[in-house]
Amino acid sequence: ARRGKCRARGPAADDAAGHVSVSTCCDIFRRHMHETPLQYLTHYRLEKAMGLLRNPGLSVTEVALSTGFFGASYFAETFRREHGLSPTRWRRAQSAEARERGEWF
Repeated sequence: ARRGKCRARGPAADDAAGHVSVSTCCDIFRRHMHETPLQYLTHYRLEKAMGLLRNPGLSVTEVALSTGFFGASYFAETFRREHGLSPTRWRRAQSAEARERGEWF
């Protein structure tokens, strides 16, 4: 399994960690959450993005930026890796499914 990195560094990270090393905090997090803090954050952002993608008034770039990604390209790459579809194709598929169920998208 690929090991993600903990990127928190500096005095604020030390205070947040309660004077426990960053690597120890990451190990504890990974043990309980079954993923690294960075993986958790990425999954959380993608989950929020999926909700925003249901709003056809928002562009993919707006969704990417509002969920903490630095650009649409990296967001699309990450989204595709996790969900097997680009954000645009996922949005279209969700819209089609909603129409089939008689729901407004």
